[in-house]
Amino acid sequence: MTESEQISTLSYAIRFRVVLKYLGQLMLVQAALILMPLLVSMMYGESEYTLRFGIVILGLVIFSLPWLRTPKPDAFQVNEALVITVLAFLIGAISMIYPFRLANLSMPDAFFEAISAITTTGLTTIDRVTEKSGTFLFTRSWMQWYGGLGIVVLSLAILRGNPGISRKLIDTQDQENPFIDLSTYARKIFFVYCILTGVVFIALFASGNGILHSLIYSLSSVSTGGFDSLDASTPHNLSVLTQSILIAGSLLGSITLILYFRAYQKGIQNIFNDIETRTLLYLIMVSFLLLTWFMRNNLDLGWMQSGWNAFFLTVSAQTTTGFSTYEVSQLDPSSKIILILSMFTGGEIGSTAGGIKILRLLIIIQLVHHYLVRTALPSHAVVEPRLAGQKIEPGDFSSVFIVLSLYVFLILISWLLFTAMGMDPLNSLFEVMSATCTVGLSTGLTASDLHPLLKAVLGFDMLAGRLEIIALFVLIYPRTWLGKRTKSK
Repeated sequence: MTESEQISTLSYAIRFRVVLKYLGQLMLVQAALILMPLLVSMMYGESEYTLRFGIVILGLVIFSLPWLRTPKPDAFQVNEALVITVLAFLIGAISMIYPFRLANLSMPDAFFEAISAITTTGLTTIDRVTEKSGTFLFTRSWMQWYGGLGIVVLSLAILRGNPGISRKLIDTQDQENPFIDLSTYARKIFFVYCILTGVVFIALFASGNGILHSLIYSLSSVSTGGFDSLDASTPHNLSVLTQSILIAGSLLGSITLILYFRAYQKGIQNIFNDIETRTLLYLIMVSFLLLTWFMRNNLDLGWMQSGWNAFFLTVSAQTTTGFSTYEVSQLDPSSKIILILSMFTGGEIGSTAGGIKILRLLIIIQLVHHYLVRTALPSHAVVEPRLAGQKIEPGDFSSVFIVLSLYVFLILISWLLFTAMGMDPLNSLFEVMSATCTVGLSTGLTASDLHPLLKAVLGFDMLAGRLEIIALFVLIYPRTWLGKRTKSK
């Protein structure tokens, strides 16, 4: 029997009844989440939005009800979990196309806006955001908020096959328990997420911002989403205090959320003792210094202005939030490259940030270091690679390599398509990186007149990047859908 035949014999396609059962449950959750925009539309007296939200809620409920009585399966396949995850995000975006059309958006642009929202990216094709209704602006940020929470909770399930990485997300007392209750983890994360959002909202409101703007900015910053109520995602007209609060909110959302729960139990030093958090701060410091130097020497800006804009942009890029106090299109090539590297690295595992994640970067660095150490040791010496005192499992290395390779492959293919359409190479790379790493910073290429093919490319990149690519590839993998299915319930 060939290797291909062996794999075919051992492989199981997804069971549609299992996928539909859990997808139905998630659609009910989606329907409940839309109740918030519906209430906001009623407060603003925007009856057309109210009607369309109501129709969407009714449709989601009707579709989900027939599958709720499906028996719970004895076992849950990994490909089923990943397919459900992808479809949940897709349905979440598709369901909002109908209401978003009221913002005078075409069908493709409405879908682009919805994908950008639920993936916490923040890229937009809208030229005049300030002309849009309060309901529309709130709904985009609300989608970013629950999209960011959703991927944090789902990340443990996605990474569970890699013990060294998933250990990062599990409480210390549960590290030896391979059957950790995901619902317990989700409750802790939800509590922390709400507290962080509430703190940022109170700070923004107390600093003189209105309720709507405070809501939008708090939802967008903690989710590291970046949508706001100003044009071109440039809050340069906001006070320095408000800008500082946005920086703080972005940083809070880019740190592993479970660390806050541990800090509450064992002290705040638990956050700063974490190697990922320290690396995040180091990366921000280095990028900030380099960006300040480039902006001071290549742009007509003083040291103070260069320093503040560089700090804001660096935090925004590293945390993958996407707010900006300076037009990215006006930056010199060196500054854009610094931001590209920051966006690619991203925030921490178990946070709302995008990018390849800092923990993966640390594992790659440790792998290189381990290889160099091995060259100076005798062949019979046994040295295990470790990170922060913990052994790095072989599965972690392979997982990191696969994810990193897929990120690079997707970025290169997307970049090629942009340049083939005559776009500026560096700006194209920046735009593709921003979409794939779910950042939202833009050089101006993402606009209403962007070619539909390139909008589709960015939309695919945003979804793939938010789901860390693997899940989306599983969805389009033929063996996921075709072949024998397990006979277990």
